[in-house]
Amino acid sequence: MIDIRAAILSLRSGEESERRRVVDELGRSGRPEAIVPLLIAVTDESWPVRQAAVERLAVLDPDTLLPQLEQALRDDEDAALRNAAMEIYVKVGPAAVPPTSSRTSASLFFAPGLAESICSALS
Repeated sequence: MIDIRAAILSLRSGEESERRRVVDELGRSGRPEAIVPLLIAVTDESWPVRQAAVERLAVLDPDTLLPQLEQALRDDEDAALRNAAMEIYVKVGPAAVPPTSSRTSASLFFAPGLAESICSALS
């Protein structure tokens, strides 16, 4: 089992190959605790690390992932995180939208303005 604290430290200071390995381990763990470190990795300086983090997040349980993605989309200070969160929403696909996928019901589930963006991206 991967140590989440150690993983975060490796993501912040490790070599690119080490960061990529940690992202893979976090994603394979499927643990809800892996979401935060993987969200850290989506803003990594290395494109392969960022892409691996996006891919690993997109296959995690949507019920656990989506609240954290919505929070990332509200981050006013980190455009890279917001962009990655939207990319992950698109990769998650229909599971990212409430059961009745109308814009009206989505607007009840997501923050104002966010529902429109997500529905547009998924359509």
